[in-house]
Amino acid sequence: MRNYFIFLIFVSSIALSACGHEETVVISDSGKEQVLVEESKVIRQLTSGMTAVALHYSDTRCNTRSWKRFWQRIARVFYNDACGYAWGRRQGFGWQLSLGCGAVTSVFTVAHIEEAAVCVSGVTVAYQDTTVVEQLGQAHNQIITTVVHEDADSLETSQELVTDLNDAAFAAFIFPANHRKSNEFDLFNPEGMDYAIAVKQEFDFAQMMSLVQDLDAANEKAKSLFPNVHYCDDLDFLKEYVSNIVEIGDKSQIRLFTDEMCKSIDNAGLSTERTLDLKAMMAIAENSYSLWIIEEK
Repeated sequence: MRNYFIFLIFVSSIALSACGHEETVVISDSGKEQVLVEESKVIRQLTSGMTAVALHYSDTRCNTRSWKRFWQRIARVFYNDACGYAWGRRQGFGWQLSLGCGAVTSVFTVAHIEEAAVCVSGVTVAYQDTTVVEQLGQAHNQIITTVVHEDADSLETSQELVTDLNDAAFAAFIFPANHRKSNEFDLFNPEGMDYAIAVKQEFDFAQMMSLVQDLDAANEKAKSLFPNVHYCDDLDFLKEYVSNIVEIGDKSQIRLFTDEMCKSIDNAGLSTERTLDLKAMMAIAENSYSLWIIEEK
């Protein structure tokens, strides 16, 4: 009997690992749904207060209509980078393949930009103390600079390019063992997805996202492609973040703004997984902003 109770305690501890509250021991679909609903409320609050935070880091915002129109179109690049990563995770891809998906979506989007000349800088964000999340952001840039050696807007999008970027992702980033559910080659869906199918899905997603014309359209398109409606709030958060860093402009101020938003997320009471999701999207978008050199034609 004693062994039976020990077994029950062990199983319950696994169910509690995501949120850390005894109330979530029941792992029914309705219980998971309620957790997502509550977390989405918190994320909406973070999103609604973000612009007020951003204003502390910039007093020289450009308000000309032509400037705003241009950067609203360009901002879709930084959004799509992070969105591609998040989409991969929601598809069940491992960390590396999800980073590959973010890089693919980024490069495909840049290849379809007509209003600007775009090339890679090779720069990553410099952090004081690099966390696992920040390593994800830096790895995103390393993946792209490994593959893109020319003006990115002259690249031809193809499944071969997807494979090249994935290969670079597998080489650039190994998620630390204490954060992994299996091993570093957790490449696909845990139930066993064929790699060729994963590549085709990446290609299709990146193609659809690359054809949108501005930040608002990118966000709406992404919402239609994500498998769970609750994660639309994460996408709205990402859109607001990208919009604000574009308007702040100065990279040192963006670094301070991002740090403050990370602290707000840490204090918001979200699950470990959702906290990582939001912070990883910001890290990738911030690094993307540093990566691409964009000049209006």
